[in-house]
This record gives sequence, structure tokens and C-alpha cells, in this order.
Amino acid sequence: MNKMNQSQTRSPRKRLLSLLLAVVLMIGLLPISAFASNVGTQADDSGTTAENQEFLRIFHLDCGRKYFTVSEIEGIIDQLAENHYTHIQLAFGNDGLRFLLNNMSVTVNGTEYESDAVKTAIQSGNSGNGLAGAAAGVLTQSDMDAIIAYANKSGIKVIPMFNAPGHMYTAVNAMNTLGVGGKSNIISNLNDGRTSNWAVDPTDATAVAFAKALLQKYVTYFAGKGSTMFNIGADESGLDKDNYASYAKMVNDMNAIVKAAGMTTLAYNDGIYRAEFASSQPGVKFDNDIVICYWTEEKSISVAEFLSKGFKILNNNGDWYYVLGDYLYKAWLSPQWSYQSALSNLQSIPVTKMMGYTGTEQPMGSILCVWCDGPSVGYTTGYGYREKNQTNQQSVYNLIKAMAEYNPDYFTGKVKLSASDDATGVSVAVTGAKGQKATVEVKKITSDFIFDTEAHVSYNVTPAVDGKAYTGEGTVTLPVPEGWATEASRIRAYIIDNGAVKLISGTLSGGKYTFQVPHFSEMGLVQLAEGAPSKTENITLTVGGTKTVSVDGIQEIVTAPNGQYATVATKDVPSETVSYEASASAYIKAYTENGSYPASNLIDGNTNTKYWSWGPQAKGAWVQVDLGVAIPFDAVRLTSCTGDACTNAEVKVSADKNSWTTIGSYSGSTTPETFDVNGNIGSVRYIRVEITEPSNNWWQLAEIEWGNYDNGKFTRMAASGTVTVPERTSISFTGVAVGNTTAVIGDTQYNITVNGRVEIPISIIDYRADGLLFDWTYNPGSTYSDSYRYGLVHTKAVNWGVGDGNGVNAYMNADGNLEVSGTAYGVEKIEGTLIQRTGNANTSTKFYPNGTDNDWSRAGLVETKLGTNGMPVYTDAAVRYVAGLLKAGYYNDVSDSDYNCNSYIYKTFVAEDGKRSIQNESATEFSAQFEVTKSYNDIKTAYDLAWYLLNTIYQPDTEATVPVTDVDGQQREVPLYGMAVDTYKSIVLTADGDKYTFKAGYKISDEKQYPENVKFDKSNGTISNGGGDTNNLGFYPLEGLGYEQKGLLKNTSFTDGEHRKGSFTLRGESQFVYKEASNLYFQFTGDDDVYMYINGVLALDLGGAHGRNTKKVQLDKLDKVTYKLKDGEVATFTFFYMERCSDASTFAIETNMELVQRDIAVEKNAYSDSGYKTPVASGAVVDNGRSLFYDLVVTNLGNTTMTDFTFEDTDTFTGKANLGYDVTDASVTAGSGQVSLSANGYTYFVTDADGNQVGETKTCDTLDALSTAVAGVNLAANQSLHVRFLKATVDVAPSQIISYTNTIKVTASAGGARLWGDGSHSIYAYNDGGTARTYVVDFGLPLKIENIFDPSAESYINGTITLNGQPKYGTAELTAAGYKSSVVYRLNARTTIDGQDTITLNVPYKFDNAERTLPKTLNIIPASNVYYEDNLASFANGAGSAAGAVWSPDGTATSEQQSATQALEELGAATHNVYGYDTAYNSSSMLSMGTAHKVTVTPEMLKNWKDHADSAWPTASFTFTGTGFDIISLTDNTSGAILVSVTGKDYNKNFLVDNYYGYNYNKETGEWTIDKTGGNNALYQIPVMKVDDLDYGTYNVTIQVFYHEAFDQTADKGTESDDGYSFWLDAIRVYNPMGDYADYTKDNEGYPQYIQLHDELVKTAEESGEKKLVFIDGAANATIEQYANFGPNNEVYLAKGQAISFKVPENDRIASIQIGAKAPDGKSASMVVNDNDESARTLNTATEMYYEISKTGNQFTIANKGEGILSLTNLKITYKTSGQTVTLESLTAAEQANAVAMVQALFAAPVETFSPETFQADWGRAVRAGKRATLTVKTSADVESITVDGQSITTYTTRTERTGWGWWSPKVTYRVFTYTTTAPAQTTDYAVCAVNAEGTASEPITATLTVRPATWWNWWF
Repeated sequence: MNKMNQSQTRSPRKRLLSLLLAVVLMIGLLPISAFASNVGTQADDSGTTAENQEFLRIFHLDCGRKYFTVSEIEGIIDQLAENHYTHIQLAFGNDGLRFLLNNMSVTVNGTEYESDAVKTAIQSGNSGNGLAGAAAGVLTQSDMDAIIAYANKSGIKVIPMFNAPGHMYTAVNAMNTLGVGGKSNIISNLNDGRTSNWAVDPTDATAVAFAKALLQKYVTYFAGKGSTMFNIGADESGLDKDNYASYAKMVNDMNAIVKAAGMTTLAYNDGIYRAEFASSQPGVKFDNDIVICYWTEEKSISVAEFLSKGFKILNNNGDWYYVLGDYLYKAWLSPQWSYQSALSNLQSIPVTKMMGYTGTEQPMGSILCVWCDGPSVGYTTGYGYREKNQTNQQSVYNLIKAMAEYNPDYFTGKVKLSASDDATGVSVAVTGAKGQKATVEVKKITSDFIFDTEAHVSYNVTPAVDGKAYTGEGTVTLPVPEGWATEASRIRAYIIDNGAVKLISGTLSGGKYTFQVPHFSEMGLVQLAEGAPSKTENITLTVGGTKTVSVDGIQEIVTAPNGQYATVATKDVPSETVSYEASASAYIKAYTENGSYPASNLIDGNTNTKYWSWGPQAKGAWVQVDLGVAIPFDAVRLTSCTGDACTNAEVKVSADKNSWTTIGSYSGSTTPETFDVNGNIGSVRYIRVEITEPSNNWWQLAEIEWGNYDNGKFTRMAASGTVTVPERTSISFTGVAVGNTTAVIGDTQYNITVNGRVEIPISIIDYRADGLLFDWTYNPGSTYSDSYRYGLVHTKAVNWGVGDGNGVNAYMNADGNLEVSGTAYGVEKIEGTLIQRTGNANTSTKFYPNGTDNDWSRAGLVETKLGTNGMPVYTDAAVRYVAGLLKAGYYNDVSDSDYNCNSYIYKTFVAEDGKRSIQNESATEFSAQFEVTKSYNDIKTAYDLAWYLLNTIYQPDTEATVPVTDVDGQQREVPLYGMAVDTYKSIVLTADGDKYTFKAGYKISDEKQYPENVKFDKSNGTISNGGGDTNNLGFYPLEGLGYEQKGLLKNTSFTDGEHRKGSFTLRGESQFVYKEASNLYFQFTGDDDVYMYINGVLALDLGGAHGRNTKKVQLDKLDKVTYKLKDGEVATFTFFYMERCSDASTFAIETNMELVQRDIAVEKNAYSDSGYKTPVASGAVVDNGRSLFYDLVVTNLGNTTMTDFTFEDTDTFTGKANLGYDVTDASVTAGSGQVSLSANGYTYFVTDADGNQVGETKTCDTLDALSTAVAGVNLAANQSLHVRFLKATVDVAPSQIISYTNTIKVTASAGGARLWGDGSHSIYAYNDGGTARTYVVDFGLPLKIENIFDPSAESYINGTITLNGQPKYGTAELTAAGYKSSVVYRLNARTTIDGQDTITLNVPYKFDNAERTLPKTLNIIPASNVYYEDNLASFANGAGSAAGAVWSPDGTATSEQQSATQALEELGAATHNVYGYDTAYNSSSMLSMGTAHKVTVTPEMLKNWKDHADSAWPTASFTFTGTGFDIISLTDNTSGAILVSVTGKDYNKNFLVDNYYGYNYNKETGEWTIDKTGGNNALYQIPVMKVDDLDYGTYNVTIQVFYHEAFDQTADKGTESDDGYSFWLDAIRVYNPMGDYADYTKDNEGYPQYIQLHDELVKTAEESGEKKLVFIDGAANATIEQYANFGPNNEVYLAKGQAISFKVPENDRIASIQIGAKAPDGKSASMVVNDNDESARTLNTATEMYYEISKTGNQFTIANKGEGILSLTNLKITYKTSGQTVTLESLTAAEQANAVAMVQALFAAPVETFSPETFQADWGRAVRAGKRATLTVKTSADVESITVDGQSITTYTTRTERTGWGWWSPKVTYRVFTYTTTAPAQTTDYAVCAVNAEGTASEPITATLTVRPATWWNWWF
């Protein structure tokens, strides 16, 4: 019902409609239509979104200069399709013109040139300068038809290109040949085999017409073939200031031709808005629907400027250009646009990186261009100028593949699909195929996780592609809640990853936060507290790997990483003084350092010297200073020099060269300038300047300096010196499992990524035979007395009869390796062996025997198959060779002092006086006994000894031992040869792209050589890269293990300067999956023997002692039968490495083979819903009574199929639960609660590595069937098996906490072995006697929440309770005091509450021996009506002529009112809550809470209105959600009118409301009189406007206070002193802010119905029929008609002695009947209900509040006994169920009379009551309605008359009766009165009074007339 104030209903105040409309038009408030009954707004229901745009991947072929055959172009199309390109751009018109249509006739200026003539002229042009080498080749129309058809079939679209006005050499020649007469310009005319660039003159109309005529021909053809884009080139057109405007017109005209054919125009950027002319000729415009192919910054406006002008961009980056055959390299002697340059730039420049652009907008796509500046260069048979090993065709194919491989996100055949949720503002971008549609379902949730942040917001985000759930990675954009921080540093996203909260950094823009997610699950945003991490560092680890960083200062761990993935430890390092010495180096990919300008010039302190690169700048190139140790400084200075400058670079620093921090950006200068970067750099070792944007320029830099700033002055530190390093923290990160996590340490957040790895099991033998066999041989006859030669490889010593020699020629063998004959001069011959060269360190093909070339090795020393013991077997020839040396006594001539020599074996066997000397024994045969036993104890001959030593190198010798004195002084027996080293069990290969690597020793690269870091981890037995000593020069696994034994072997494992000692052998073995034709390889590097066997057969042979040497095995080249290789099957490889350890040890493995890894992961996940959509993290807290649904996930982390699954399930719950597969139901109980287990169906399915389901979900009928089916699943690598059947329900006893862990052990088979894993899921559940309490607010005052915890919680709470974020609608202030903690909740300014608000407390509990912080939630909901103070509104003062209309506070609030809080009403509490009543308002007798906002408007303002253009009346506005509202104001005779605008969805109404109230009620006469003097008639807190019939929704309300004399009723109206009228905004009441909220029924407040008593009263006055509400004046003065005309609107006002009466029908669904009441005139009123003194309520407040009067229907008479006015507003009836309403029943005459009598009696003077001796009334038996009924009243003789419902009866009869049953009983005379009436329709009560002779009445007694309905069986009544 829409209500206005008094002017609507008070007849003396009615106004003509014309007057009202005139007022509106005069004051200019709203158009007349604004007063229509319903002006709605049309909602936009369009759900369409722009189609997801695919990133265009275009390849450009210059087939205009050079002719390509159809098959050659189709070959390119094949490559494009294979690599997921979208388009091929065929530049058939570029200098040359090599595509001729069947009909080439053109018309220019009215002259037609015939087709054949045009073709001939074009062919002639194609034979011109530079084009002659390919003159015969053109594509015909049939050729192009075939190419387009082939491309379409391959999914590739064709973009044609006809370049104009430039690059038209052939076309210009044709124009001249045909005699067209147009002008042309020569841009370039070359004579070096390159084509010439001629252009038509854009200022010449004829030339332009000719070009456009040709263009039109081609546009028409390609449009008919389905092309959607056409490139007009428009580049390199010879522009100048005079032809620039004509050029623009020609370009726009060509665009019009293309657009007219329905295609989009493409053009190059260098002419459009050319920089040198665009500013001077601003009137020249280009069509911005041309797509710009941006290829160069030279003379061009920037990408950003193009975007600002509305252009779209294709990234045509010129740094990717390749000129076929490196033709320009040959012409220019520069690598620009060469194959290597293009390849390097494709690797370093992403397809989205546009030249010079740093913004966020992405290009439409990318274009890779192949140009043919030298058309004569061969394609399929030609080779590049620098690329001699591949054809130009292969170079093109390689570049096509490179762009795809380096940009996998764009070249996977996938596109980005976007979807958004309008309700939440959440949007996502996922990956899918073109044409698919993405959708997203978003639910805002309350997270189960606890956040140590200021605030958080949580969502479940579930995207789908074509309706199927999407589980891959994606991009998410979430809205940042209002009021959150605006600094990006304080906002983070989070996602639940493997049951833990993972923070993610993103970008903040426009109030939204965008970030990448690895998968979709619960996610959200968190607001970090001020002082949260200000820096971010990325840490990359491998599983099991450790990385250590050093940070200045003592840093504390704020947040540890998720231990599932990584751990962290810190160590405080005290301050120390260190020495440093700087060195400098440079790295430019593919180029060596310029010897004339070395990097060392950068640190020589001389700015006149410089570093100068030896090639163009590539992305990633750098110069670097190494200080040797980390030292502190705060500034870096760079000095440029005259010459080449870098384009863009970053200045980086690092303490360990593993983790880099960028401290500044640098753009070089071509003049000497300094550039400083200063700030908190800290302690670092390395300073690097790294190129971020490539350039063809070389690079010069004069100096890099480091130092400190003091008072703005830079002080340089010396290149070497000492410095004090401050105290610092060493932070060590260790990878645990593959995944991502974060840690906060100090002010830095570390984002930790743990990568995968594979482990190869190894065994290591300290073989201790070095000096006898393989170590270097002393060469006393050499000129260099300390030189050495390697045994078994090169030669014997000089004194063995072999001279030094100068080398011999070598040759290339069939495998591409250099060889030297085994009989060549200077080479020791061993039968069956071959000397091979496999390295490339020395480019000479000479073989040098003196050790200067270490790339040679000897093959053939071992047999081709492993021995039965799994070890290599040396050949008989090798054994005989060694035996001959031993027999002759040749060995290292050493003592025990310096060298690696097993003197024990030497003295026993080799020395002439050895006790078992073999010098006189056979060197060619076994001894008889040894041949059988192969035992150390049976060695007799030289052959025995040689065989024993050689063939036990790789296995431990357990036979021969000797006593030694150990390091602890104890004597022990140790093997004299072949001691097993059990410290290390495996070598770790780290994932590196598509290969795995392990590297130990020196790393050789363009940045020179430096040692690889190797970590020898004794704790877990692994050897891996990274985290080791940076001075580790090689591979020394024996070092530090205590193998040094004096007298046996002295120098096995200690460092002698840089020369480490210690000979060992290593055996490794693993499996791999062989995949045929997959280019699988093994590559080994070693500086001594390396052998590798596949399935026991030798595949790699790097024998002998040699330098660092590399050899690769290509598996596709191996014989499949010999090596037992079968596609898809597992094969075994075994490798052996021998190290002689004289001075260096290098060992490396690289392979792209899929090494068999057997690993299993078992997870037990839980969900809160049976649909498995809402995860519950392990360790989370669940609500009591919650059911969990478990998902068992078994993941095959290996790379072979896993099967044969078995399960063992044991749970933890203060006991054991049998939850295995042999039961269907179980429960676990303890004293504190119970977990009930049951089945939720029996299903299983498989998902891939991305979480996408593979195949269908399988369902079984029983648990046994499920167990059998799951056991037989074949689970492929990286797949996961999901088994779902188990449901658990928790039931916790009050005030208890339980923990429950569901665990399972899974065993499976993979790769021929059994392996197992276990998973568990833990939850906590607690019942503290009401954890989630809900409180109801019915006023806008603060709410103080106390008694949050039951007293029993005192023993559980352990620590300080904290707030977890802030609620949505308000703020929470916590007073932490253990279980007595309290919270004050305050609504936010100008905010209504229209939903549940939640306060979450983090409560630290302790139970058993565990501590756990659990959430305690306090929910706040609005009542069915909420009363807000005036500060809800926003106020705007008047303007212009109404500038004096200023809102100001009126009234004064008491201190009690200022600090008031509303009563705490808990939903459903035992004590009944009445919504709309609060004791805080009991004394608010005038203005609500003492104050209101007041504004006054005057006649003067209206008079001067037109004189001020900016005039505006004052307004107050507010927004609410609900079904209605009251505007509450003070009203008196100084009040005026307001205009109220209410808008919402489909709702727009305006209300004119008159607030005037100038009437006084005379209690004596009952008259209403007009009072203009003021002072006595003010009424407070009056609902001057009520709207209560709105559909539930959100509405905006604006109150405009205006002046017009029609509404001015003040005493001085029309006089000079007329100061206008006022309006007070005192309060606002909102109805049904949550709609029909079912839980209100817990307070008997459900589904309220409001009946406006005033409306019912007015109806009674206006209608002559039923009387549903009667007005009663106790003094019998006032009439209802007077009240209706003069009384106030929207309320019923009762003076003392007045009452109303109404009847609510009975209804068993009624929960409560309440009356809204108040005392509006500042005086006390007393409300009495049904003459019940106990119900009397004294009201001292003008605030409308609700009071319960009954819980059942009845007649109610409400009277005022107080001195002040009693205002009654609404009758509120609440119900137990929805859909209920009642209407007031009509009052019968008797009921009206009873009410009147009741009121009259209530206010009559008290008199003495009369009590007759006998007084009885009886209607007799029941009668039928409408029949006559007689009431018999029997009284004693002291009664003179009676009244029945007020009607007096004076006649009676007498009757005498005995008082007892016997004759002796005395007689008594009675009087009998009778009253006859017609029986009413229903049973009715009558009031009967007895009256004595003095007229005194007795108390009434009730006589009930029972009325029966008229039926067939009682008709006779």
C-alpha cells in the first residue's frame, strides 16, 4: 500500500489536481509522467557475449619475388597444420607479381587493357632486375584454386597480399609496357641479385587507378574463395611530405575496395601515420578498421599510439624475419634477418611481445615472415650462406616449428575461452577448441579454512566447456570487495591446492584482481595486513633438492611453506670481515667475446676503455661482475660510451647466481653518461646487466661500478678489498614433492616451485688400482719431465720405444666420428680396439699422442655383452695387453708419498721381490686353479692378475683384506681392492624441458667454463645438481668419507690444491620405455671410461683414460633385434663410469628417454556433498552432524602402467574402525562422539594428468564387486583412479571436540614390482553448545554480543581469541577475554543489512595433547522489520537560490543514547524475541535517540529560482532491500511538503507528501482545532510516508524538500517574516529485508502480516456496513467522523479515555499477535489491552515499537489511560507457516457494546459494588440459529433489576423453594427475570449484571447461549 500523509484523507485539506500539477511544473521537479502509477525500466535480458577470439597464427611467404611450386607451398601448409597455425599469407604481389588470373583484363580511365596483354606485360616485368632468376614461374588460377583447397582441407586459411603503392616493380613495368601513362617512383634499384622496389606515385591519379584496378581483380577472386582478410602492404612506399596525404587517400581507397568485398584489410605500419609527417599534417587520417601489421619502430608511431587511435594490431615483429638462404647476410655481411638471428629471436621474443610496447593489451595474432630478397636462392636444394648443413626448405620448416615450440600456449590448436558470472562479477578464461563455449558456475561461500589475514572472500568457481566440467589451468578475475585496500601489495588470490591454502600473486586493475590458477576449486581473495610481505622471490627446487639464499639481517619465518611440497630452515650468520676481488664476463649468444674490447674493461676504473660485443644484442645477453663473495653495498653505476647502446636492459643482482633480483631498468645512451641504481640492494656477489629486448645493434658499455650513496653522492668501491658483511640469515629450502607452495620470511614472500626428477640407482666402488693400470704414466724421457700420457689409450712412455711424433692424419668414420688407425705412428696398438675422436674442443683433425688433445677415446676394450655377474668383461686382447705390461714391471714409478698407487698389490705381485711375483709367469693364459675359481687367493700368472684387476673394477672385492689403522686409531680389516661405498644410492636427473640431465664437473658454454654445483646428500643417499659447494670442481663421491688409509692408499679423497684424488668406479642401472621413431637418445660425458649397455648389449663405448668426452647413442639407429627393443616395452640400460682422479672428474648424463619410475600417490579426499563438488580440506573443522563423502584417489606417478590394486583401510578415532572392503556399514565411537560410516553408491573412474575424466564412470552393485573391478583397472602413467563409496557422518557430544582420520593403504604393481602408498584425511568436529549462533537485529544501533561461549568452554579455550576478517555489512570489535570474550557489531555507515552477516572468531582450543584453532561463527540477520536512525541517509544541501537550505542536526542526544546498544536477541532462544522492540528506545520520548536531520525551505528560494541556473532543492537519499519502508519525521504546524522518488527494477514512482500537522484535540469537547501558534501540537517520530506493497528487491529512495505556498500553513505565511517550513528526517524503517525468511519462525516471527489500523478505522467511518474496527471515546465526546477528517494519517491517535476495538479471527497457524505503539507527543501514554491491568504498559517513547498482546485470535480493545497521546500503528500478525493471512472480523452490536461498556467502566469513577445473595443465569438447552431463546436469571430478593449486555429488565416473578430435600427444610423466596431474543448465527456470550434498589450494579457474570447449526436432525429445535 502506498501511503501519503494527511492531505490525502482530511477533507478540509483537499487540493485540486490542477494545483498539484501546477506546483510540479513551477518548481521544475519532475515531468508530469513521473506521477504515473507505475513507470518501469526495461531490463536488458541479452545474454549474448562476444565470440571468443582465436589468437591468429600466421605464416607469411614471399612468393611474389620468388616462384614457389604448388607442391612446395603445400609442403609448407603441412608444416603449418602440424604446428597449429591458422593462416598462410601468400605475398604474390611483392616487387614481383607471380599470380595470374584467367582473366587479367583491367580498365583504367575508361581504357580497357586485354587480358593477354596484361599477362604478357606482367611476365615481362617478372624478368626484370633481380627477378630474372625465376622469371618463368607464376601461379595460375588453377594453381591457386588447388592451394586454397589444400589449405582449407588442412584447416589453414589463405590471406592474399598485393603490395601497393610500394614494392610494385613488376606492376610498374607492366603499366609502362601497356602504355597506361601513370607516374612511378624508384625507391631502390639494386644490382646485387636483390629485387628493386618501384612504387606507383600516389599523387598521380592514373597510376593509382592502375594499381586499384589490379587490386580489384584479386580482391574479387579471393573474396569468392572465402578469404576474410587481404593485405595491401602499403610499406616502404617512398613517402615524403608532399605525397603523404595522397598516400593516405590511396590506402583508404584500397581499404574501401577490400571492405566492399566483405574482407578485412591488413597493412604494414611504417607508412600509416608515419611519425615524421603525422605531427606536421594532423588533418591526414587513416581508416582505423585497417589491421596494422607492426614490423618496425623505425619512422613509425608506437604500438600504444596505434591502439589509442582504435587500431587492432598483428604482431609482425621484424626481428623474426628470415631472408631465404641468409641472402642479406651475404650482401650485408651482417647476421640481421639470418636464420640464426630469426631462430634466436623466436626463442627470446614471445608472440605477444610487440616492439616497444609495455602495456597489457594483446595483439590479434602473430606473423612469421620468410622473405625472398634474393629470388635466385634455391629452396629445396639450396643451402644458407651460413647454414651449410641444412637446406633452405629445412630452415623454413625449423622456424615454423620454433615459433610453435617457443609459444606452446598459442600453438596447441587451443583457444582461450572466457565466461563470467554476472551475479558475482567473477570471470574466467580457460582453454578449449575453437567453436566451444565456456560457462562458469560461481558460488560465494564461507570457507572451512582459517586465514591469517585481515579479510578474505571465498568462492567455488566451476567452469565448464560445452557443458563438461573443466579441470585444467586458467585465468580468474575476482572483484575486490568494497572497502579493501587499493594497494596491489596487500591483495593476494588464494586457491585450495592439495588441501592447503596457496597464495597467488596477480594483477590489480579497476577494482578487480586477475591471476593464474593451476586448477579450479575453492578460491578467493585475501587482504594482507599492513606490513605484510613487500617483496616476492621465486625459488625453484627439485624433489629432494635444497637451495640456500642469504638475506641481510636476522629474518624470522612468518609463514612456513606447506611441508607436503617443501620445507625451510633458517640459520643466523654473524657479522664478519671478508675479502673480495672482482672479475667480469660477458655472454652474447652465438658470439664469442671481442678480444680487443673484453669484459674486464668494465671494472678497470677507466671510462676511456670499454666492453664491445662481437655481435647484435639478443634477449638474455649479459655482462656480469663477480665479486667472489657476497658483500653489502647500496648502489650500482653504469657508464655508457660513444657508440652502440643497448635498447632495453635490466640491472640484476644475486648472492648465489641462482636467485636474481631486478633492481632497475636501463636504456643505454650513445654518449658517455652515468646511470645509477640505488636502494636497499643488500649483500650480493653478482651484478648483471641483461638485455630484455633484442636489437641488431652491437653493444658498448664503458664501466660497471658498485658502491654507496651518502648525502646524494656516489662513492665507488674498489675492484678488490675487504669489507664488513653485516649479520644475515641463511635460508635453506628443500623440495619434498612436486608442487607449489609459499613461505613468508621477514618482509619477503617466497614462491616455491618443486620440479620433478628421476633417480637412477647406483653403486660406487673405491677400486684402488689406479696407479697399476689406468693413471697417468710418468714420462722421464720427455722434454717436459712432468708430462704424462694415459695408459691403455695413447702410448707407452718414451723409454718403451715409442717417440713423441707430431701427429698423424685421422679420418671420419661411418658414425661421423674421427678415427685414427690403431697401427698409426705414435699410437699403442691393442688388438680389436679403435681410437675415436668424439669431442669438438680442438678443431684440428690431427692426432696428437702427447695429451694435448683429450677428445680421443679407445673403443673395443670390453666385450659387447655384460658378464653373468652384470659387469663389463674386458676382452682377452685387453687383458693380455695389461698382463704384458705387468709382467714387464711397467707401472707408475712412485713411492707412497704423492700418488695414487696401490702399493700393497704392487709389492705383492709386480715387484721382482714380491712374495707372489708374476714377472716370470704367463701374460697370455690363466693358471689352472684361477681359471676355475677366479679368486684373489689363486692369482699366479700375470694374466690372472690382469684379469682379476680389470674384471673386478665395478664390483666389491670381498676376498682380499688387509689390516689398517682407521682414523679412530683402531685396527680394522679393509678390502685392499674394490671397497663398496654405501653412502650414495642414486643419481638424480632433473627435468629440463623435454629431457633429464645430471651434470658434474666443468660446464662449458659461451659464458666460459665454470663448475657445476653438485650436492652429495648423505642423509638420503642422493647425488644431484644444485645446492652444493660453488667451488666443487667435479664429481668426487668419495670425498670426505674416510677412505684415506696411510700405507694403503694415501690420497683417495682429499683436495690437493685444485687436484682431487680418489679413484672409483660407478655402476648405474634403470629402465626406460622404448618408443620407436621418437628420436630417443642417451648422451654421456666423462673424462675416463664410460660404458652403457641396453638389455645387456654394449651401446656406448668411451673406453680408456681420456679427457672430457661426450658420446650420444641414438636408439633409432640401433638394431632392434640385437638390443631386444620393442615399441612400448620396458628395456634396461646399465652404465659404468671409471674415474682415475688425477686432477679432474667430469661426469654427465642427458637423455630424453622415458625412464621408468615406479611411484604411487594415494590421497583420501573428502567432500561436503554427495555430488563431490565442495571439497573439505584435511585438517579442516566440520560442523557437527556434517556428512563427508570420500574420494579415494590413487595416482600413478611412474611412467608404466599400474594395476592389481589392493586396499587396506584403518581409521583413527580414539580406537580402530574396520572400514575395509568387507563391510558396508560401521561406526566408530568414543566418549566424545561418534562417526557413522555407510555407503554412498559404489563407483569408480579414471582421470588424466589435467584432471579430465577418461572414459565413463563405472558403477557396481556391492562393495565386493567394486573391490574386484577396481583391482583389474590398468592405470596409465599420470592417470588417477577415483574410488567413491564411503560416507561418514559425525556426531559430537556437547562441549566436546573429536578428531577423526580416515586412512588407507594401497598396494599395486608397476614395472614388474609391487609398491604401496597410503593416504589419509583428518577432520576435527566440535560441539561447544552452539558454535554458529545467530542474532537478530531490529534496530540500527550497535549490537554487543556477550555470552558467546558456554561456561564449559573455559577449560578448552587455550590462548587469545582473534577476529578472522570483518563481516560484510558492518564491523566487529572484539574484546578478547577467553570464554568471556565479547564482540560489538556496528553496521557500516549508510548501510542496511539485507542478508546474513558473519563474524568469525579464531578460537584456540586444546584437546587431548593437540592444539587446534577452530572457527566460531556469529551470524547476524535483520529482523522482519529494521528501524534505522537518520544517519542511514546521504544528505545533499540545496544549491543556487536554495543554497541556504542546509541540513543540520536538530536535538541533543544524551550520553546514554550516544552509547546505546540494542538488545541481544539470539534466534530461537528460549526467551521470546519480539521484532521491533528494544529497551534502548524506551525513553526516546521526542526525536529518535535525541536527534534528527532538519532542513528549512523558504518562499524567497522559490521566488529567486529562475535567477540561478544551478538551483536545486535539498535531498536525502538511501538505498534498501525489502518490500517497503517508512519515512519517520517530526510533524507540526511548521512542517511542509516533500517529494519522494522510489526506484527499483521495473519500479519508478514519485509521491507528493504533505507533512503538515496543525491540529489540537480538545479532550473536554472532543473537538479538533487548528493551531498555528506552534508549541503544543508537535508529534514525534511519525511515519509521514509508508510504502509497503513492493515486490522484494533493492530500491533507491530520494526525499526532496521543496517550498510552495500551497503547502505553507505557518502562522506568518504570506508576510514578510514568512520563513517557510521545515522537514525533519528522524528515522527509517525497512520491511522484510530478507524476504520470506523461514527461520524467523524460531522466534514466532515468521511471515509477518501488517494491518494498518488507521486504514481500518477510516474504512469504518466511510462505510455504512460492517464495523471491523470501532473508535471509542470514553468521555462520549469524539466521533469517528471527526477523527477521520482531522486525525493524523498512518497512525491511530488515542487521547486519554479513548480506545479502539477489533477482532482477529482464530487461526491455528497464528504464532503471535502484536501491536505497534508509541507516545508521539513527548508525554507518557498508558496502553491497556482488554481492561487487563496486568497488560497495562506505560509508554514514554515516541519510537514505534511492537508489543505482543496474544498468541491466538480474539476481540481486542486497546485503550489509553495515560496523559499523553497513545499512537497505534500496525497490527502485526506472525505465522508458523508461509502463505497465511487474516482479515479483521466485523464486530457485532453486542461486541461493540461490550467494548464500549468496558472502556466506560475503565474510565468511570470507582463505585461500591453490589453482591446479591443469589445470582444465576441460564439459557437452557442449545437452540438452532434464528429460533427464539430465553435467558432465565434467578436472584435473591435484594435484586431490583438486571441488565443483559446493558439492556435493563425490571419485571420479574417470584418463586418459593425449600433449601433442602426434606419437608423440614426452610423455604426461600427467589425473583426470576427472563430475557428473550432471537438466537444469533453462532454461540455467543452475554454480560449479565444485578442491580439493587440504590442502583448499584454487581460484577457481570457471563451467560453463554449455545447455538447449533440448522441440520435435518435438529430442525425441530
